[in-house]
Amino acid sequence: MTASVYPNLQASDFTFLPHEYSMSFDDPNYVRADKILVDRQNGEVRILLQGEILPIGVIPEDLRDSFTENRDIVLKSTNSDGTLLSLTSRVVLV
Repeated sequence: MTASVYPNLQASDFTFLPHEYSMSFDDPNYVRADKILVDRQNGEVRILLQGEILPIGVIPEDLRDSFTENRDIVLKSTNSDGTLLSLTSRVVLV
């Protein structure tokens, strides 16, 4: 299942496959997130990045149940030199 380009979401794409969750960002700084925090009740997504919690947006209700505790998520973006930056973080339900 994929959620693409929601106006209130700073991630440009979410992908939820049985073997991989991923988020693509326009800003490569977000790829360095230590944790992805997801509130399953209201769908709010935040990242923990260098000790700060930053809001990313809200995922649609139909995708909220896709998250399970302690899942890995691949974070992707394109660097300014055109190379792909891809790192793995953890999803934490709050």
